[in-house]
Amino acid sequence: MLFSLLILIKTTHLITFIFKQLLFIFIVPFIYPYKKEARQRIVG
Repeated sequence: MLFSLLILIKTTHLITFIFKQLLFIFIVPFIYPYKKEARQRIVG
């Protein structure tokens, strides 16, 4: 019982981790151009 609960917790943790990674992959392309532009503006 306790072992299955531990597996469930680990699986949910893994799922949330994968979800966060996917979310990051989808969000970064939208944010990155603005950050890059801002960095160039600071350097220039």
